[in-house]
Amino acid sequence: MSETEKQPYVLMMEESKRDHERVLRDWWQSVDRDLVALENARRRRQNKLAEEQGTGRKLRLLSDPFAPKRPLTAYMLWSNEMRQKSGKISTVSDMAALQRELGARWRNMSESEKKPYYDQFKETQDRYKQQVAKYMSK
Repeated sequence: MSETEKQPYVLMMEESKRDHERVLRDWWQSVDRDLVALENARRRRQNKLAEEQGTGRKLRLLSDPFAPKRPLTAYMLWSNEMRQKSGKISTVSDMAALQRELGARWRNMSESEKKPYYDQFKETQDRYKQQVAKYMSK
């Protein structure tokens, strides 16, 4: 199919995706969080029992995809910056070696070198706490 022939289907898919996300968001806003906690407790018990017996498959816990996400730690902020500077990584083993090297460099850095990343983390953590408070008040 050419791109022009695909276009109507792409538009339908995007519209369907938006509708699904809207319905999902509405459902998560209307659901009772206590019921979700109860259901997750039930699923944890069922997963534990299935693991002990060696039967069944594990049930996923319910989690709101629209809840605020935790901020990156100071190390992760620094690590992401260093990975961007290092360029393209071609294999998984290259990435593992790079992460080992970055971990060693982070441990050897002085507190004054780490301070900007801790400050950035503190700022994003404060913003996250405000978002969580707003989210929990709904």
